[in-house]
Amino acid sequence: MGPFYGKIGDFFTAGPVPSAAFQISSRYLTAASIRKKDKTIKRGFVVPIEAGVIEPRFDRKNITGPASFRAALREGLSKINPGRGHAAILIPETSAHIFVFEVENLPQNPEEMAAFVRWKLNKTIPGVCDEALVAFDWRRLDSRFRLIAAAARKAVVREYEEIFEAEGLNPGLVSLPSLGLINCFLEEEGTFLLVNIEPDHVSLVVLRNSVYAFYRQKITGGLLEAQERFEDWAGRIAAEIENTINYLAKKENLKIERVRLRAGPFYGAEGISAILPEVLSVPVVASGEDQAGRFLPIMGLI
Repeated sequence: MGPFYGKIGDFFTAGPVPSAAFQISSRYLTAASIRKKDKTIKRGFVVPIEAGVIEPRFDRKNITGPASFRAALREGLSKINPGRGHAAILIPETSAHIFVFEVENLPQNPEEMAAFVRWKLNKTIPGVCDEALVAFDWRRLDSRFRLIAAAARKAVVREYEEIFEAEGLNPGLVSLPSLGLINCFLEEEGTFLLVNIEPDHVSLVVLRNSVYAFYRQKITGGLLEAQERFEDWAGRIAAEIENTINYLAKKENLKIERVRLRAGPFYGAEGISAILPEVLSVPVVASGEDQAGRFLPIMGLI
């Protein structure tokens, strides 16, 4: 089973460089083959996934249409020809739980640290670590530590792994899109909100001088599934972002200087980067709809 554990920054350095990396969402699959010499993207693809084929949830079966998902994966593989080898896969974020904790002290012993992380997770959501794989990392912020931890059930992770193994790939790493995105911006100074918009949810991460200070996930519903006008759907997302900015200022004493925006390659996301700068109270820096925007979570892990 692929490792869903360890420090965020160690995910790729801990094992062989993958021949390809994939991001799975409820409505699309992206992937890129990787040049092992310099760990850059060689070729990439985006393949749409029909509604209902993948229903990401923490506590239940995710892949409800395995034949359709295999067909989408095979279509994509034909475009990048990664061969057989190690692969990295980012499963949908709503298939897992992510938390950021502020703590005064951390155990020094690795085994005690792992036990402490599981205790913190179970204290937040009782039973969340039962039959779960856990990833975590920590950084010092002022006189305290900020701990980021993620949990995903083994059975859910195994669903995705089995699909890739059937195509001759070894998923040596399983992670989440936000963990990849964080790595893209860890060296950026200041206090900013990293926003990732996916077909069914938006995730929001605060980075403050290279330290993760806050995480929130909000289910938004798909634009096509809800049959909403684009303006209404975008308005709900804008309201969620603005509400988070206000909450951080009032409750966490965090003044957001800018929003770093990434929207996945799905129907309805094309215009979101044009609307948000007009309605949010802080500047917006969008990753764009080019290769960088499409593959940004993947790029953060290579």
